[in-house]
Amino acid sequence: CRRAFRAGLAEAAALSDAQSALYPMDVGGAAFHTRTEVLHRHEGMLSAMASDDFGHEVEGAGCVFIDRDPTWFPLVLHFMRTGVALVPEDGAG
Repeated sequence: CRRAFRAGLAEAAALSDAQSALYPMDVGGAAFHTRTEVLHRHEGMLSAMASDDFGHEVEGAGCVFIDRDPTWFPLVLHFMRTGVALVPEDGAG
């Protein structure tokens, strides 16, 4: 019984650590969430924002606001997660 309890505590602690590593963002009014480790894979603005050294304001919903068009942001996150750049087709041709 104690062994199961300790295993449950370890599982809860691991889940808590994983949840605290989530980085919520509000990009142009759309909510996005990813892990801080994903943002640190490539140097740049998002990596800097996710670092402890970057001073940024958190909005009321607990998200960092990024004043950009959210349309293509999923492609940015996809690249950061996989290293594969997806380029949308141009509607003009």
